Amino acid sequence: MLDAPKHPQPTPKWLIIILLVIFIGSAAWGAYVMVVNEEKYGAPKPKDPLEDRSLFGR
Repeated sequence: MLDAPKHPQPTPKWLIIILLVIFIGSAAWGAYVMVVNEEKYGAPKPKDPLEDRSLFGR
């Protein structure tokens, strides 16, 4: 049988904090990149809001 430690060591708090910072930072960076790409390559917006009938279909 495998020799398992009787008292497993807890994960250090600094490791959890670093992983959370990396995870939240990558999510924020991905959201930023998506917004920039949408502004750059998204559908053009009409100047007159009444011309925009995309909500009601065409």
